[in-house]
Amino acid sequence: MAGGYKLQSYKATKLQSYKGTSEAMDESQLKGKLWYCVDRLLAREERRFSQKFVSALVELVYVQLVEVGETLESYAQHGGRDVVSMADLRLLLRRSPELLAMCDPEGSQ
Repeated sequence: MAGGYKLQSYKATKLQSYKGTSEAMDESQLKGKLWYCVDRLLAREERRFSQKFVSALVELVYVQLVEVGETLESYAQHGGRDVVSMADLRLLLRRSPELLAMCDPEGSQ
């Protein structure tokens, strides 16, 4: 499906991406990459925060991303699909008009 994302179980994805590593290491690596992105965004904005704040922000973003991924996967599975579609994303963002507009700039729903 064009523009969709093929669903795989979390374990299958981890096995393909991080063959031979533990689950804790996978999470640690993902959080490390997320930390780097957050740190770069803060640097670009020329903002300085304590390491404790950045750690809390990274944890919050990580938990939110996991929830979003699980929700999108559930929507696709409920629809009998193996692919996450833009319709699934629109359903997730239906209560956030600003985010929905970013996904669908033409305004067609």
